[in-house]
Amino acid sequence: MFGAIEIGGTKTIFGVFDEKGQLTDRLLIPTGTPENFLANTEQYFSERPIEKVGIAAFGPICLDSSSEKYGNILNTPKKGWSEFDLKKTVEKATCAQTFIDTDVNCACIGEKYYGKFADFKNLAYITVGTGIGVGVLIDGKPLHGILHPEMGHIPIKPVEGDQFEGCCPFHKCCLEGMASGKALELRSGRKGEELPPDDPVWSFESKYIAQLVYSITVSLSPQRIILGGGVMDSKGLLDRIIDDVMSLDRGYYSLGNGITFKDYLCRPSLAGDQALYGAYTLAQHHDF
Repeated sequence: MFGAIEIGGTKTIFGVFDEKGQLTDRLLIPTGTPENFLANTEQYFSERPIEKVGIAAFGPICLDSSSEKYGNILNTPKKGWSEFDLKKTVEKATCAQTFIDTDVNCACIGEKYYGKFADFKNLAYITVGTGIGVGVLIDGKPLHGILHPEMGHIPIKPVEGDQFEGCCPFHKCCLEGMASGKALELRSGRKGEELPPDDPVWSFESKYIAQLVYSITVSLSPQRIILGGGVMDSKGLLDRIIDDVMSLDRGYYSLGNGITFKDYLCRPSLAGDQALYGAYTLAQHHDF
């Protein structure tokens, strides 16, 4: 049996997969503090013995296996989690060999190998939730460099008429600071799921996400971009983003073979479990 953990800024999902890749058990709980996470991990897997476990984690994370900080959460806005040794903590809690990558890289892996994107070697996955992250697959493998893609923190051009200063503690007016779920709540006083589709705030949100989409398109040229995360569940938001990307593009970029931005920008196909499937894939096929 294989374990999988998706640990996000707000929620954590534990799962168990059999050797055929079937998800046989699943539990969603609040992420909480590192101490809460450790206790919940120990309890869950003490009742479900596993051989290996994959972790899909919020970042930034050290993914350099030669570093003494390998598997650590790095300098994160999430209080109490900076420098937390996530990989070793899970290894001790589960007594299982452990593999780790970002939640968005794992979501991209899950959609590639278990979702509807098997035909594409080069993919990007954007998650818009508590924070904003991007995962990238090149030739079917997640992109790692000095760190990993942290495109949620790219500087963006403020939209005309937007008076919000941004909420990122590091950069203020970066994408995450202006368009994350936290930013939406601070702008409006309500969570994104409580805002009606015609609320003016969605115009700002769409234009900021469109800037990210277009930057990824012209810099990495993935075959598809998948947009997930709780904020993307807002009715009509994807259509707004498509229109705003087309306005940015002005007919310049050729997607080839008659593909339009409506075909190119996609929603996930694994019903919220894409990162969990990616974590399982890390545990089963850990040659990434």
